[in-house]
Parts: sequence; structure tokens; C-alpha cells
Amino acid sequence: VSVTSSNDEPSGETVNSEDETDLDTRNRDLEKVKFSWARKKFGDALVADGTATGAIVLYADETFYDVYKMLHLIDQGRDRIATDGGFDASRIQVIFGGYRGKAQVELWIIPEGQNLPEAKPEDKNVANSPEN
Repeated sequence: VSVTSSNDEPSGETVNSEDETDLDTRNRDLEKVKFSWARKKFGDALVADGTATGAIVLYADETFYDVYKMLHLIDQGRDRIATDGGFDASRIQVIFGGYRGKAQVELWIIPEGQNLPEAKPEDKNVANSPEN
């Protein structure tokens, strides 16, 4: 916001109109979006079946995204799910599943004695090939 003088010409000063409440609200909104994929129902399903484990599979284009930062975000979301559900986060494995044109997350419930899900990445060469 520019501050104007009595002759209505900008003075070159800038006033920050945001107060701490607005920033707190924005930060909470950002947190909601950042972890919108972290479903409470996923944690609830693990609590309901005390012997099951979970897997969170991340797919992304590693040439476009910083996969390590994304995996860190996924770890944080996993920890939130576990904390909210009251169980140990080690019951959920985080896995990078490989390339997909759009970043995607899959949430899996794995019954006791079953294997982790098989990652199903897209073929990067097919996705990036020019159409004939």
C-alpha cells in the first residue's frame, strides 16, 4: 500500500497492513494445504487394525521437484497422522515410487503378513516423447 501525501502523489513509503493475527491465519491455512493429503481416516484405519501397517508412496518428476524436500514433507505428514491417531509413526513407511508427470501420494493399508505395495511409476520416456 502506498502512502500518499496531501497532493495525492506517492511518497514512496510502503505500509504493511498485515498484523500478527493475519499472519497466524495465513500460516494455519498454509499448514492445511501443505498436509491436505494426510488423511485422518488413514490413521483411523491403522488404529482399527492394530496389526496392519501403512505405506505412503510418493510419485513425482524428480527433475522438476526436489524429491528430498517432498519426502521430508511426507515424513512430517506421517508423523502428524501417527500423533493424531495415537500410534507410533514407524507403523507407516514412506516410499518414493518413482516418476509421474504430476506429484501424487498414495496411502496404503497393509494387512499383517502382506507385502508392501508395488510402486507403479509412469514411463518417463513415453510421457516426454513428442506426439507424431
